[in-house]
Amino acid sequence: MPIDLPQAAENYLIESGLSRVDILVVKKLLETNQLTVRELASKTGKGTGSIDLSLKKLIRLGIVLKEKFNDQPRYTVLDPQALVVWTKKALKERGDLMNRRHQSFAQFIETLSSEKSLPAIEHFAGEDGIRKAYDRLLQNRTELLTYFDPAETSKEMAEFHAQYGRRRQVHGVFQRIIAPDSSAARKFGARDPFEYRKTVLVPSEEYQLSFGKIIAGDTVVCMDEKNNEASFIRFEKLANAERAAFERQWIVQMERDRMPGVHVKAEDETHSVSLWEQIRAMNGLQKVCTLFFFMICIYWFLLFVTQTTGGFLNYLYSFLFGLIPLFSSIPILCNVKKWGGLKSSIGRGIFCMGLSLLLWGCGSMIWSYYNFILNISIPYPSSADIGFAPSTTLYGLGVIFLSDATGARFGLKNIYAKIFAMVTPIITLIISYYFLVTIARGGVFIQPSQSAIKTFLDIQGPVGDTLALMIVILVSGLSIRHMGNKYALEIMTMLIGLFVFIIADGIYAYTTTIGTFYNGNFGDLIYTVGIFLLSFGVLGFCREKFLQ
Repeated sequence: MPIDLPQAAENYLIESGLSRVDILVVKKLLETNQLTVRELASKTGKGTGSIDLSLKKLIRLGIVLKEKFNDQPRYTVLDPQALVVWTKKALKERGDLMNRRHQSFAQFIETLSSEKSLPAIEHFAGEDGIRKAYDRLLQNRTELLTYFDPAETSKEMAEFHAQYGRRRQVHGVFQRIIAPDSSAARKFGARDPFEYRKTVLVPSEEYQLSFGKIIAGDTVVCMDEKNNEASFIRFEKLANAERAAFERQWIVQMERDRMPGVHVKAEDETHSVSLWEQIRAMNGLQKVCTLFFFMICIYWFLLFVTQTTGGFLNYLYSFLFGLIPLFSSIPILCNVKKWGGLKSSIGRGIFCMGLSLLLWGCGSMIWSYYNFILNISIPYPSSADIGFAPSTTLYGLGVIFLSDATGARFGLKNIYAKIFAMVTPIITLIISYYFLVTIARGGVFIQPSQSAIKTFLDIQGPVGDTLALMIVILVSGLSIRHMGNKYALEIMTMLIGLFVFIIADGIYAYTTTIGTFYNGNFGDLIYTVGIFLLSFGVLGFCREKFLQ
């Protein structure tokens, strides 16, 4: 008979030390006794290797018995009551261990308090006290070595930690974090490039702390966010011992992860990263994209020198530069999960930017279909605009999502940033209007004789470009100093790319209005530069960036 174990009972067994595979094996053995390894694997859907390991563990704990029937090993639950006995024993041992640790820690605190020659211990209580304790750490201006479990943090404190990361960067305080491996910790670590920190995840069984701990200079801080308590212990010998233990665990885990370096110093990351070092740190996808871009530029130069203005070779150029966003979007969309998926602001931002490039690339392929198959050189308006029209708007939306992780809102606290936020939209509107209406359309925004579809596209194009450019300028200007310079090159190329795109749209509108447009003209070269810069910028987020 199938056994439905209540969720509370499963959680109790997991807290006692059993894994989910162990619990599944016990359930199947209680339902049907005397099963072989293969039969258990078939019933549980797990591999025979994991079933075998689980059985060995359960036999060692005295829960499962191995017997032979017809020279074939079969397994049975020794006694259901054995589970009760084992869980009680396991929890008692764990409780005794935690009590001993607590007593040792309490005795140590009492010893420090009783010695008048040692500095006094400072204690903080309550939610406001915890926040004050974190603020006090910024005064030391030293690197924070932290043990922290994101799964144990409330939603309010999680928001506080996100803001605290930007404040640390303002004060030049880098943070290294050791956290137990969990889904919450992986999501937490995905924000590292934007929070001025580095997080490594260790197996849960190796993380022995039930509270947070920070080593800063000659001070050890115990942060108990569950109970809203914090204690500062200023004792150099203790801090040195804790620091040494932290560094040993950090190096071991970094070697496990096969990371190329242990740590990039905060001052190097903030002040001494040159543009050349940023370029050298390009990932493989960016290098391939750059190489392909230069090859297309050479091809355009040959068309220009030979004064080729129509036919197959010009259509081929339009097709080739459309491949840049099309193929760039694939790794971008595949890497969304790395940044927390659609549940995180960074993941949503990267997804929107990747989708924007994918749509523009698809629109370019449809444009080439009109060129090659239908022999229409300027298919506007056409079904290709289904891809072109929403691309810049989606890109701007992606930057809005990204702004939540780049500290744009935090940057608004500065008076100069507020002035920048007010002036930027006005300047952007003036520049966009000049390029897209005054020059490109001869000062006439809408032609009265044109179709409704063309009218919509004529309005949507410049408005979408202007809004996207305005968003990127605002977000970049407000948050660039809060990103640790790590992705400064990518952010700047995205900004320049959208500005170039506005120029390209202006040239396209102007040449189609006066009837001088042809595939592969100077405007298409500007489009190539713009789409390359946009693709290059987003591709930078497909790989972790290590600055030597």
